[in-house]
Amino acid sequence: MIGNNALKSKVKDFNWKVFFALLGIGILIIALLGKNYHDYAAYIRHWIVISEGGNPYLGKASDNAYGIIYNLFAYTNISAKVALPRVLWILFYFLSLIGLKSFLKESTPNFPTRSILVFLLVNPLFLIFGVKYGSNDVFLASLVLLGVLLYLKKKHILSGIMIALAIGFKFIPLLIAPFLIFQNTLKVNLKFLISVSLALALIFFIGYLEWGDNIIKPLIFGKERISKIFSIFRFLRAQGINLDSCSTISTVFSVVLSFSLYIVFKLDRMILILFCWFNILLLYKVGHPQFYLTPLLLGSLVFVLNHKIIEQSRLMLFCIILLGMWLFFWPFYYDNMGISLEVRDWIGLPHSIILLTTNISLLKLAFIKRNLLKGKHAIYDLNQKK
Repeated sequence: MIGNNALKSKVKDFNWKVFFALLGIGILIIALLGKNYHDYAAYIRHWIVISEGGNPYLGKASDNAYGIIYNLFAYTNISAKVALPRVLWILFYFLSLIGLKSFLKESTPNFPTRSILVFLLVNPLFLIFGVKYGSNDVFLASLVLLGVLLYLKKKHILSGIMIALAIGFKFIPLLIAPFLIFQNTLKVNLKFLISVSLALALIFFIGYLEWGDNIIKPLIFGKERISKIFSIFRFLRAQGINLDSCSTISTVFSVVLSFSLYIVFKLDRMILILFCWFNILLLYKVGHPQFYLTPLLLGSLVFVLNHKIIEQSRLMLFCIILLGMWLFFWPFYYDNMGISLEVRDWIGLPHSIILLTTNISLLKLAFIKRNLLKGKHAIYDLNQKK
């Protein structure tokens, strides 16, 4: 009987490996040979400018909102018909999922991690914006998750390098760096700080030698962009109330508030990083759906690590499910119908309400884990100094 059970287990494991292999190969083929449209068409335009010796932030590439690491992918863009950079980004996504599976298997061995992997591979946000459209946010999400996982495994030097690459790709991960530099007791992680600082110095030194002070133009471009789709500022602008200029300072304030809560109440690092990222998306005026690929990965990690608490709260589960359904519906709608100006005028309001409600429940989770909220959840004294 024991031998039969062992054999069945091996067969089941083999079947899962075949499933993931076939799914992965299918995704890579679509990414490699799919059409180049949406944001990926703009990426190719930027890379052509670079390959011709031009400046990636001037002329035809003046809408480049990305960093130095992004520019380097110009040297992998060997053909407009074969999307090699897109494939490399997807491979990094797979690598981050392998790292996630390994970490969860050690930290939560009784949780069915395969279900999380299937979810992260077949959800429409990844398949449409990551694979079909080739959004570079799939690469950013992978770098951030790998950096966080390395940090949790106490490989702080490698973590610092990975987060530096993420910042060099897009500036937004810089806003969560304080949560990794400081423990919630304000003790500094010197290994991570030195690693991320040196790596960033090297990245920006190389970028400065190649393109001068134009490397900071993405920050200026991001500040000057108008509000888009999921942003509450887009909704307000449609009502004749243009507060786009308040977005930057509001975003910075939300980061300061998130970090202050982390320090003052000594809250869980991972929950507060996700809380901070959601706050950024809530108040940053360019509300594109693909921006949620990073919190999708981070949120999956946070969910599994805290599933015992979350499963005890119907409100938390409801908020998570509602946000997931909302984020997964719109990629389908966008891909098949497009999003009209009329829809763009109002979609920011319900989105912001759903996101804000989810983030409040996330903060509640952090307080429950710290045992700062009383009730049936208090039996989970899971708080540790991070």
